[in-house]
Formats: sequence, structure tokens, C-alpha cells
Amino acid sequence: MSILKVLNYIRIAFAIVMPFTVLAEDSGKPGEDKKKLVVDRLKDELTKLGFTLPEWVQKYQDFILGAVVDVVVAILNRIGFFEHTGTQEPDSKPA
Repeated sequence: MSILKVLNYIRIAFAIVMPFTVLAEDSGKPGEDKKKLVVDRLKDELTKLGFTLPEWVQKYQDFILGAVVDVVVAILNRIGFFEHTGTQEPDSKPA
């Protein structure tokens, strides 16, 4: 039963991560700082909503939420949601 609780936690994290990601992107901080900001906000919000991880997996909470953030940011970057200046698109070739 506790693995279902972990999967539900991850599902909820995916559902609520977008606003935190957009706010962090607007902060102008470096990538790792933005990721930490989003992970911290996700933890706070999930706790407020009453979602917790089973004790055996709590030590991996930052890793799990960080992976959620990485996946969402990768998707948003891939579809061009975020504008990046001075960077090359992953699929483009140099001129």
C-alpha cells in the first residue's frame, strides 16, 4: 500500500509543480538555485495539502521532487515555453 502512496505523491507533485517552476524561472537565479526553490515550495505545499511520504522513502524526498522538476522543466524547454537568450536549441546545428 505504501508504494501507492509514493506514486500518488509523485502524481500530485507533477500536478502542482508548474506554477512554482514558472515563478522560479522569473527569479533570474541560476538553474540549481531555481530547482532548490521549486523543490522547497513543492515540499511545503504537499505538506499543507496533507500529502506525506512513507517513512522508508522520506530520505529520498528531495531527489524524487528534484526529478519531477527536471522532467517538467525538460518538457517545458523542449516545447519552447521558456525563452532562453544566448543558448542554442538542443536539436539545432551550428551555422
